[in-house]
Amino acid sequence: MDATLRRRLAAEALGTALLVVFGPGSLVAALRLGDGELDYGGLGMVALSFGLVVALVVYGYRIRVEERALRETIGEPYLRYCASHKRLIPYVY
Repeated sequence: MDATLRRRLAAEALGTALLVVFGPGSLVAALRLGDGELDYGGLGMVALSFGLVVALVVYGYRIRVEERALRETIGEPYLRYCASHKRLIPYVY
């Protein structure tokens, strides 16, 4: 099995795990918090958590694509900038 296939399988497994945890997992949490009843607030919680996961996965993918394009286009000055600045979350990444 080559490295590209491994990366794709790992990405698929991670994406599926996130959707399972935040999809049906949020439904279980909503039922538990609502004493076994699912009301509009619980449905909103399910929809919000599922949408948040999808948005984060898309955003994470887009960051990788843009970082690669910046490295290829700008080159060494961008690598120096990356080494000296936090780009996404201040003081973390």
